[in-house]
Amino acid sequence: MGLLVRHVPGHLMARGQGYLAACGGIVSGTASVASGVVYANYGQRVYYVMAAMALMAAAVMWLARHRLTRQPHNAASGG
Repeated sequence: MGLLVRHVPGHLMARGQGYLAACGGIVSGTASVASGVVYANYGQRVYYVMAAMALMAAAVMWLARHRLTRQPHNAASGG
């Protein structure tokens, strides 16, 4: 949402939120189908793939922590 507030003009905000929701649904649906295929092929061993992905995400967040500065909130940004 922060990216929408910063990069989408106010008169196109509803369209931007719609696109964001649609893309989120497409990604979730695709991930669900893909995870079913992976589980069918590898069974419960797929847990280790998920754990590795979570570890990589944690490492990326740890490395990028200096970029996550506090942003002041205002009424225009919704908070």
